[in-house]
Amino acid sequence: MQQTVIVSGATGYIGGRLVPRLLAAGSRVRCLVRCAAKARARPWAADPRVEVIETDFSDAGTLSAAMRCGAAAAYYLVHSMMAVGAEYRRRDRELAETFGRAARSAGVARVVYLGGLGEIGDGLSEHLASRREVEAGLAAAGVPVTVLRAAMIIGSGSASFEILRYLVERLPIMVTPRWVYTQCQPIAVRDVLRYLVDCLSVPATTGKALDIGGPDVLTYRAADGRDGPVAGSAAAADRPGSRPHAAAQLALDPSGYADQPPHRSPIGRGVAKPSGLSRR
Repeated sequence: MQQTVIVSGATGYIGGRLVPRLLAAGSRVRCLVRCAAKARARPWAADPRVEVIETDFSDAGTLSAAMRCGAAAAYYLVHSMMAVGAEYRRRDRELAETFGRAARSAGVARVVYLGGLGEIGDGLSEHLASRREVEAGLAAAGVPVTVLRAAMIIGSGSASFEILRYLVERLPIMVTPRWVYTQCQPIAVRDVLRYLVDCLSVPATTGKALDIGGPDVLTYRAADGRDGPVAGSAAAADRPGSRPHAAAQLALDPSGYADQPPHRSPIGRGVAKPSGLSRR
């Protein structure tokens, strides 16, 4: 018998790539999205094993009704950074708590969440602290949560990857913030997707937080160099005490920092700023 799984945020960077892999693994997929028309434009939406349901992720009752399908698992891939700007941390926590309550009410067996890899304890960046709060919010209602914690995901379209690539492609030299010396463990998007799919068939992952990463541990400065996973030509100029806000500004509009024609990053302000503050 085919199992049914729920993918929330199915039109996002990871969700849109996860659905066809779940189908290939033999699952039926119920996609919960904010905009059904956007989801139905995806090639995988024509598969008869796919259901697309438009729902309100802030309303537990509506969301619970959309999740009642006897699902073996529900993937939580919803983020609000772009939608609410500076309020993303509070909003993400509330959405996670609502999703956890809805999952319990709908009888979902487990939740799978793709979070952020990094330190624990005090002193976290706003972005990474938010990811930890989302983990807690999802679990608060009692449904077992599998957390896969990933650092920078390497693949075209990933926000972290695109910010780094955009900077090194456009700037011949840049003043770097302190987080460029933070170590990270980049992982290829195909490996992230494999972990997300395979964890469903490994019962021992239920209720566990697992760090996932590629084979190399390196600093962000090394990652955006010519020999790192983001090939480019930018040279870094160290400036102790540089603020991470400057990196976010560079990602948004480097024309004020270098001899470049006016140009805007494909990464929006709501994503670039939280991402630029999260490298610790």
